Amino acid sequence: MEKDTAIPIELEVWQKTSEYAIIEQYDDSMVVRFQYWNEKQETINDKTAVLMFTNVYAVRFCRYNKTRYYPKEDEHSYKSYYLEIPNSSWIDDLKNERESYNMNWEKYDHRKYRHYVFQNNSYWIEIIATNVHFQIENRLDCHNKIWNDCK
Repeated sequence: MEKDTAIPIELEVWQKTSEYAIIEQYDDSMVVRFQYWNEKQETINDKTAVLMFTNVYAVRFCRYNKTRYYPKEDEHSYKSYYLEIPNSSWIDDLKNERESYNMNWEKYDHRKYRHYVFQNNSYWIEIIATNVHFQIENRLDCHNKIWNDCK
């Protein structure tokens, strides 16, 4: 596969891309919460879609890119998705940097890091982590105050 080309992974819901996501980081986990539509493009108000990234190694975020979406992704017809970059130059750079100050790091860190991209409204966020898990939460159970403060 070509370097830094992203593969789309279809989400089980239709992400409401006109709205921003709420991103929370704690310890080595990162949670991305976002609103979604039903089949009639009506907002689901009592639920929140969640992507949970575990063993997060690095994150980068930039709003003012040349394009609103990650520039190198495989063709697809998904309504809603996140991306994985299997042949990531960023992971290579991170490994080389880590090796420059600790040549033996892979002897104790056996994790397989993956490069993910989450796109929303006018930006994308890149996450290096070992895993991502998708789930739906009741909105009242997950930071209802945050969502209400953003309106």
